[in-house]
Amino acid sequence: MASRPPRQGTVPGVRPLHDVLAALGVHEFRFLVNSRHALFGLLEAYEVPDELGSGVLITLDKLDKLAPAAVVTELVSSRGLSPETAEGLVEDLTATDSVERVTTRLKSSETGQAGLAEVDRLLELTKDAIPSERIGFTPNLVRGLDYYTGIIFEVVAPGTPGSIASGGRYDGLIGKLGGKDSPACGGSLGIERILPLLTDADEAPYSQIDVAVTVMGEEQSADSFRLAERIRRTGVRTGIYLGSSGKFAKQMKWAGDQGARFCVIYGANEREADTVTLRDMESGEQTQVPFDQAADELSRRCAPSN
Repeated sequence: MASRPPRQGTVPGVRPLHDVLAALGVHEFRFLVNSRHALFGLLEAYEVPDELGSGVLITLDKLDKLAPAAVVTELVSSRGLSPETAEGLVEDLTATDSVERVTTRLKSSETGQAGLAEVDRLLELTKDAIPSERIGFTPNLVRGLDYYTGIIFEVVAPGTPGSIASGGRYDGLIGKLGGKDSPACGGSLGIERILPLLTDADEAPYSQIDVAVTVMGEEQSADSFRLAERIRRTGVRTGIYLGSSGKFAKQMKWAGDQGARFCVIYGANEREADTVTLRDMESGEQTQVPFDQAADELSRRCAPSN
């Protein structure tokens, strides 16, 4: 099947979605990753005619909903494949060693090899940000929508039917919808499927934060936002005050209402001294920390062992 070659070095919305799910408190989830090019290559390896390819992929996309035998039947009766081809495709995609089978099958397809390289590149780019047990090549992931042009992914969680997030590359889609023809990628969250994963927790991490950053005045606001972003990048749940009133008492109440463990106070005195004041919201103890060390200090204090 004709398709655009993959763009090397590009990553869909995998990292942002991973970080969002982790921050929400979804403890067990996994990214299933594949490439449309790998799927096109598999069809080439089985000599599936181009005109049948889209329909075949739509049916293969049902492998997580129908029994393999039912998918084979539809491939033969509705998609025009021979029984041998249909059985071979389904067996390759559902076998316990499907990764090895499909990888071997794609050796005969240049398009398929490009797809495997695209998956390998994604896994390489995310290896330092996403634990290996949370992401992996999944040959039977199809996502039978024609607008996908490269990497595709879904996120699954134990006890949840279907996926809780999904997405991929869709180069050309913006141009087809009337905008400027641009490369594009992204993903979406299934909020209604994610919420039940959070309701059994002892606390609701999606409604609380660990660190509250105050905004004590216009002159300090840019630095406050910059510091909040630095703290978030350490993995600490962080909120910044967005209210209209800059009164100290009101911001302390906001921090308490959010369940923050620590509050960052950054006023005129702190700005002049290039420090921040860290307030322990439980004990009320306050300590001065250099501005550039605040993020690391809060990361240490908020670590699970503390």
